[in-house]
Amino acid sequence: MYCDGVKDISKNSLTGVNISVDFQPHLIDLYNSMPDKKDGLSMCESFEKMIDSAESVYGCRIVALGTDNDGGSRAGRNLIGERRPWLFTFPCIAHQRGADVSQGQLILHDYLKVNPKANQTAEDATDLVGWFNNHGRMRVIFDEEQLKANHKILSYILANLTRWTTHVISFHRLEEIEQPLRIAALSRRDDVIAAQVGAEKNIRNASALRSAATEHLDLINDNNFWRRLHGVVEDLEPICYATNIFQSDRAHPDVVLLAFVGLYLHFKNHTDKQLSLAMTKRLEKRWKSFDQHLLIAALILNPYEHLDHFGPDANANPFGLNSLISELYKKYANRPVPDSLDPDEVNDLGEERRKCLQSVSTAVTHYLAMTGPFQHWPEQHASWEAIHDNDPIIFWQQMTTDGRTADLAHFALTSLSIVLNTASNERSFSDLKVKKTRLRNRLGTPKVKKMIKVGGRIRRHHYNAGLRTRRKPRKNHSEERLSTLLHVPRYAEALDGPDSDIDDDLHRRSPLVRSRREWRREFIKWAERARAEDSGDDDDNEPQASTANSQWLPRSLALLFGGKTVEESTLDAYIDRRRTRRQGWSEEALHMELLAQEEGDVIPDDGELEGSGDEYNGN
Repeated sequence: MYCDGVKDISKNSLTGVNISVDFQPHLIDLYNSMPDKKDGLSMCESFEKMIDSAESVYGCRIVALGTDNDGGSRAGRNLIGERRPWLFTFPCIAHQRGADVSQGQLILHDYLKVNPKANQTAEDATDLVGWFNNHGRMRVIFDEEQLKANHKILSYILANLTRWTTHVISFHRLEEIEQPLRIAALSRRDDVIAAQVGAEKNIRNASALRSAATEHLDLINDNNFWRRLHGVVEDLEPICYATNIFQSDRAHPDVVLLAFVGLYLHFKNHTDKQLSLAMTKRLEKRWKSFDQHLLIAALILNPYEHLDHFGPDANANPFGLNSLISELYKKYANRPVPDSLDPDEVNDLGEERRKCLQSVSTAVTHYLAMTGPFQHWPEQHASWEAIHDNDPIIFWQQMTTDGRTADLAHFALTSLSIVLNTASNERSFSDLKVKKTRLRNRLGTPKVKKMIKVGGRIRRHHYNAGLRTRRKPRKNHSEERLSTLLHVPRYAEALDGPDSDIDDDLHRRSPLVRSRREWRREFIKWAERARAEDSGDDDDNEPQASTANSQWLPRSLALLFGGKTVEESTLDAYIDRRRTRRQGWSEEALHMELLAQEEGDVIPDDGELEGSGDEYNGN
C-alpha cells in the first residue's frame, strides 16, 4: 500500500491511497484530508484505517506500507511499524516534489555541494541554454550552422526545476551540438553580437547586451568549459539512471539495491580522489537509513544475482544469511491470531507456523548451496534466462509447485514484489489535475475518485485488448552507456573465472561459498567450532564466528560490495587494530610502522599476525 498527498486546483489537501498487485497499481481511495492532523500519532491512526479498510473491502493482505518522508508521515510510519511489526515500512525512494526529495535528488545535492566546480559548470550550461532560447534573432544564426553541419535543427532543451533529471538531457543536447555552436561563435561572432544588441538605442543597455553576448560566446569557445561539462555529465548520468530506476513500477528491493550500489561504486572508482572520498562517505550515510535487511534478503533471493555481488570483505556466512531470511519470514508470517479462534486452533496455528519456519530455513540452506531442489539451476541458468529473461518472479513461481520450497517461494515472491516508491500516487495526481482543472473546479472529490478509477479500468482493458499501445519508456541514455552505467561487478565470477590469476589460498579464504564442497567444508568448520564452544576447550584468543544476524547487518557498502584487494583489507585491518591500541597515532605513522615491520625482523605483539599482503590470513 502507498499513500501520498497533493493539493488540487481548489487548494484542498487530498490524500491518495494506492495498492500494488503484481506490479499493477490501483487507486482505492482519494479523500479530503484538510481537517486531519499531521502529527505522528494522527498519521499512524490514518494508516491503520487505510490498511483495515483495504483488507476488509478488497479481501487483500497488506504486507508493506510506503509513504513520503516528511515529518508527520515518517513519525507515523515508524509508529505503525511498532504497532504492527509484521508490516514492511519504507519511505518513497523516488519523490521529487517539494520537500519530499528522492534519493537521486539528495545524491545530486551531495554531488554539487562537495564539487563546487561541477556546480558552477552546471550553472553556466543552464544559463547558456537560457540565452539561446531567450533571443530569437541570435538563435537563428546558431540554427543555420546546425543545419549546415547536421542537416537538421535540434532544439535547446530547457531543464525543469522540479524534474532535475532533465538537466542531464539538457547537457547531453549541448554536447551533441557543440561543434556547430563553436563554429557559429567563431565565424559569425559579430553577427551574433549585432543580433543580441538589435535596435537598442540606450547606450548603457546596449553595452550590457554586448557584454552578455561576448561572455556567452567566450564560454562557447572555452575548451575547459566543454571538458568540465563532459565530466559533469559523466557523473550526473548514473544518478539520472538510478532515479529512473527508483521511480519505476518495478522498483523492487533488489533492483533498488543494485542501482544504489552502482552509484556507490561509480564514485568509489572516481579519478578525483577527494570527490570520491566525500561522495562515498555521504552515500554510506544514506545507506544507513535504508532497510538493509529487506534489500539484502531480496538480492540474495534473486537467483540471477544470488551471492555473486558480495565483495571479499562482506563476511557473508551461511548461518548469518539463513538467519537473515528466516527472521524476515518470521516477521512477515507472524500476523496476529484472529480473536474468533479457540485455544486449540491457536495452538494448531502456532505449530503450523513453526513448521513453515523450519521449512523456509531448510529451503534457504539448499538455495544458498544450490543443492536439493535447486541443484540443477546452475547448469540450466543460461537456457532459462534466454527464454524467460532475468525475471526472478517467474523462477519462484515455478518453485511454488515443490512442497519443499513452497513456503520460501511464496515469501520470495512477496519480498520481490514490493515496490519501494509511491510513483503510482503521483500518476493518479497527474490524472486528477487533468480532470479537475481551472474550468472544472467544482468537481467534488468523490466524483473525481470515481472518474480516475473508472478511467484506469478502461485504460487497462484497452491495453489488454490491443486497442491502445503502451507508451515506450524514454531513452535518456545510449545503448553503449547502459552496459556500463551502475554496473556492479560479480566478484564470485572474477574469482572463479578461467582467466583468474588469484591463487588457491586466496580462493579458500574468500567468505563466499560457491560450490558444494566449499559449502560442506564451511558447515563442518562451524560444527567443529560449536562443539569446541560447548566443551569449553576454546582458547580465549580464538576468533569467534558471528552467529547473530543483527551482528552482520547493518554493514557498510564498502564491506558488502567494495571488493577490496587482500592487500587493502590487510592494511585497513592493521590500521584499525593499531589505532585501537595506540590512540593519537597518525595514519601515516601506522603505514610507516607496517612497512618497517615488513622490511625488518621485528617480533610482533601478542595476538598480532606477521607480515601483510599475501602472508596475511585473517578476516
